[in-house]
Amino acid sequence: MRDYYENEIDGFVLTGGRSSRMGTDKSSLRFGGVTIVEMIANALAPVTREVVTVGGIGVGHFTHHSDLTDEDPGGEPRPKSSMAGLLSALHHARTKWIFVVACDMPFVTTGLFEAIASKRADDFGAVVPLSAEGVPQPMCALYDVAACIGECEAAVRAGELSNQRLLKRVNAFELPYDELCGLAGSELFFTNVNTPDEYLAARSISERI
Repeated sequence: MRDYYENEIDGFVLTGGRSSRMGTDKSSLRFGGVTIVEMIANALAPVTREVVTVGGIGVGHFTHHSDLTDEDPGGEPRPKSSMAGLLSALHHARTKWIFVVACDMPFVTTGLFEAIASKRADDFGAVVPLSAEGVPQPMCALYDVAACIGECEAAVRAGELSNQRLLKRVNAFELPYDELCGLAGSELFFTNVNTPDEYLAARSISERI
């Protein structure tokens, strides 16, 4: 059994997607001279013990970052997917709970992560926020490592890529948007940047705020 930092949280930023719609590695996108990964890491830093990147190319902008790859315990590459990235994060976790955030969400904030972290409890295997439309956001969520790692391993082995099904199996707490909408920037929290047009729009918003 591994040793855990029981009362702390680690943050993992998933950088290993194909970025096929963007046409370039999303983790290297810049907003005012800062990469999108740096923006997410800066938001995570006040509520986590450390921030770690998972998959993709190395993003070495922070000395406390480690760069992991989407590999199974035997060293074999996994199919690129958010589920594989989540499993890699769970395998490398050294805290009871971990934040897992996709690298295409430039407007997440420390306030959002604090609100999510405040809901963790032994009764839940994960805490997942809901968008204004009521859609769960599994790639901006908090996971209990012990509760999730076995279920995630089974899903990856079976080729199941649905994070939503995993959340149901681990009894995830769904954090209503009503409890988030009072936070600064809440209307932008779950904005994804997947295409060049979305990137240009997000960069324009970033420049205004």
